[in-house]
Amino acid sequence: MEDKKKDNKKTKNKSSKNKEVEKLKQENNDLENKYKRALADYQNLVKQTAREKEEFIKYSNEEVIKEILIVYDNLKLSLASIKGIKLFKEDTNKDLRQWLDGVKLIKRQFKDILEKFGVEKVETKDKEFNPQEMEAIKSEPTSNAKLQDIVALEVKPGYKLNGKLIIPARVSVYKYIKEK
Repeated sequence: MEDKKKDNKKTKNKSSKNKEVEKLKQENNDLENKYKRALADYQNLVKQTAREKEEFIKYSNEEVIKEILIVYDNLKLSLASIKGIKLFKEDTNKDLRQWLDGVKLIKRQFKDILEKFGVEKVETKDKEFNPQEMEAIKSEPTSNAKLQDIVALEVKPGYKLNGKLIIPARVSVYKYIKEK
């Protein structure tokens, strides 16, 4: 009988030890899962912070670039207006011609630097009006139905910075009008 009691006691001890081991295993698994989730959250936070930092750097000079684009557009307008002046076309005005070539070089440098920093012009020529990139400031009547909503004239260029629109293009758009 004493052997039976000892066996029962051993069985109870084994059973309680097995339960305790199972309980510890479960706690260990729970802690391991919590650790894995915390690690994944941390890694996601690191990635998100890096993306936000990259985004900040990418667009941090947006306001400065907008101001520079105003000067760049004015320079382009002044060069375009010179084309019609006879004084700049004559061969006798060599100094004036060299000055004009220098200004054209500056315009090209402006363009190259802007492109280097991720600035690109919004294309409008012969394109369908896109309200995401363009602002229609007037419409041009046309009797050609195929020209409906096609850009007739770019009044002021638009620009993107690293793919993000920063200045919408101002355009005139064809509007189809049936002939009577």
